[in-house]
Amino acid sequence: MVAVHTARKFTSLVPYFIYDGSDNDFTVWLRKHDVRIIRHRSLFRDALAELGRKKGNPHFEAALSGAFSRVELPEIVASLDGAERVLYTDCDVIFVAEVVPELEANPCQYFAVAPEGVLDDYVNMNTGVMLMNTKRLRESLPEFREYIARNLAALEKESWDEAAYRWFYRDSNGPLWDRLRPELNWKPYWGKCAEAKIIHFHGPKPYQRDHIESTWPGPFSRSAHSPEKPSVLRSGKTRRTSGRSQVVRRAGPAVGSQSAVTGRLAATHPSKTKSEYPIRSPFGSR
Repeated sequence: MVAVHTARKFTSLVPYFIYDGSDNDFTVWLRKHDVRIIRHRSLFRDALAELGRKKGNPHFEAALSGAFSRVELPEIVASLDGAERVLYTDCDVIFVAEVVPELEANPCQYFAVAPEGVLDDYVNMNTGVMLMNTKRLRESLPEFREYIARNLAALEKESWDEAAYRWFYRDSNGPLWDRLRPELNWKPYWGKCAEAKIIHFHGPKPYQRDHIESTWPGPFSRSAHSPEKPSVLRSGKTRRTSGRSQVVRRAGPAVGSQSAVTGRLAATHPSKTKSEYPIRSPFGSR
């Protein structure tokens, strides 16, 4: 809800919602606020359910199929109005300033992303905010789908669909993605940033604050924070949403945005070199 509200308040984006499920209070709210709902089920949902059964984890299907829906966004957009650029965001974001002009200026050959845990680490990037070139991604989509299906179990080693983008879209020279400034995917655990345009609650969410502070009173207690170093739980307010994913796109031919319900734990891990990726990308032979 907050992502939709702030996108409309601060940007020229228009919200859409990609959803796999039955109607509920949230879908009623979306319709009331003129958000178009697009019914869609991920092609990987059954495979994720089967993998979950093998691993004894019944949550794989529901928790991950929404995240993998972003893979199919270029094809979904083609069936709508064919926008060539779409901005995907996880649902746990807040827009605080206009983003469209900066996104339009990005070269975005395939997609553009910002770092995940370390501010200057564009190898271990985060797909929670992605500017997509839908035309170019559609060209490689059949091969990308096959790649994911073939290596689905291996992707668990490194954040699932995010790993798929990291492993697939690279060649012998390294990553094929373009860069977004960190201010377009700002994590509260990085500290305050007056220039941030999209704040991404990557990891703990504000609605989890009371539970976290009561369960782990040490590092998350209110007394542990200094005014200069606010924790992720002090940096704003948001709400959990139900559903799978939502698209926010600009009216017209240029920029759009989507958001998926699944979040990821914040992780700072050493940067991989191109030789360390476990599965060879098809781009490597081109």
